[in-house]
Amino acid sequence: MTLKAMVIGGTGFLGLNIMEALLQDGASVTCTRRRGSNTIFARRMGVPLVEADLTDEAALADAMRGREMVFMAATPYPRFSSGAREQIEHAVRMAVTCVRAARRARVNRVVFTSSVATVAQPEQDTPATEDAGPPRPELLAASPYFAMKHAAETAALAEARQGPDLVVLNPTGCVGPYDYRVGTGILIVGIATGRMSHYVDGWVDLADVRDVARAHVSAAFRGQAGGRYILSGETVRVGVLLRDIARRLDTPFHCQELSPAEAIAFADREEERSRRDPRSGRALLSRALVDILLEGGRVDSARARAGLGFHPRPLGEALDNAINWYRRNGFLRPAAPATATMAS
Repeated sequence: MTLKAMVIGGTGFLGLNIMEALLQDGASVTCTRRRGSNTIFARRMGVPLVEADLTDEAALADAMRGREMVFMAATPYPRFSSGAREQIEHAVRMAVTCVRAARRARVNRVVFTSSVATVAQPEQDTPATEDAGPPRPELLAASPYFAMKHAAETAALAEARQGPDLVVLNPTGCVGPYDYRVGTGILIVGIATGRMSHYVDGWVDLADVRDVARAHVSAAFRGQAGGRYILSGETVRVGVLLRDIARRLDTPFHCQELSPAEAIAFADREEERSRRDPRSGRALLSRALVDILLEGGRVDSARARAGLGFHPRPLGEALDNAINWYRRNGFLRPAAPATATMAS
């Protein structure tokens, strides 16, 4: 019997990979789109697109009717650290609306994409697990990214107590095909083009997005209702990772390492530049990325390995796959050097 699934956020990085995994399994897939979103890759897959306001419960329920599984892969990412309250409230509205719409449409299960950022790092030198509790209060107060992910996941789980089944997945950073907005892929594209001028050292965990997408499909059938599953790959130091990427690209490495305080100040200035003049381009180092790198650590995906059959491929293979996708799609042409400096 053919699975009928809907992917919310199906035109985005993870959503496109989830759709590809579903289609490989013979599922019938539809996806939502926002007005003005890039639909090229979804259309190439032949997936029907439904324009939907993700805060309109009735319209979203209508779009979900007849679907057995819904994949919520559209949880927001704060573009700027300013205006945090409004961004967090919007993320919560989207999460609650999705669960309510699914209940209204009699969907069997929602697979909700959250983030490993909702899992606290233990004080001792042990990997974090799903039972580690939430991030510490001072981090939630200081970082819009961590606060947004925690608030949206908490709201979705609370709303799902009334149904339908909800499974939460907590991936680390993902690399691979369809990252056309250059999210995590800035670590690759920035090195390749010379636009990544600064970095802050810390721990980062990366997994191939295709393995993460496959785990989403598995969670639709094998995940425990109300359960949370960390999806991690390999954990490395940022400086080591960036030098390895430069080696794989056969390009010089000229990034300047910043202290944590310098990185936060640099990211704040970059965001302000981008906010004031959108034509000047995205922040070369966002505050969200700085927060992620400074707070990163080892995490344990044993629960996902045992319960979902999650087996991430080696990081080197994941990086090569991502590099090859960027090359095929014209992202790695040399660009003008970055103009941002550490000057106030």
